Amino acid sequence: MFRKLFCLCIIGLSLNQSTVNQTMFKIVANSDQKEDIKEMYNYKNDLIQDYSKMITGVDEERVIEDLLILYPEMTYENGELCLILGKGEGKGVSGELKQNYCEVKIKPKSWLGELFNGT
Repeated sequence: MFRKLFCLCIIGLSLNQSTVNQTMFKIVANSDQKEDIKEMYNYKNDLIQDYSKMITGVDEERVIEDLLILYPEMTYENGELCLILGKGEGKGVSGELKQNYCEVKIKPKSWLGELFNGT
């Protein structure tokens, strides 16, 4: 009886967790000056737009390789694209790269997982 309950708990918790890898980005401005912050947000918008166009029907690894060619000052480590502008002493912006920002992520519910999470 205990084994069956334990197995059900493990299965329920594993169904509740997402296994999708997400590509994150981080861009740091040269300074806190108006022009540098504006440049940082322009890079962010360009990066998001380029990624959204390139990812359609293409493997994500290839898209990241191509983004590193398009933005030679950018690095990629631990699933995060990092772009430091100039000295990198300004504000930063970060987020997740998605194919379509209009999509709503639907998380499947697990009644067994909710039972143990208390939500």
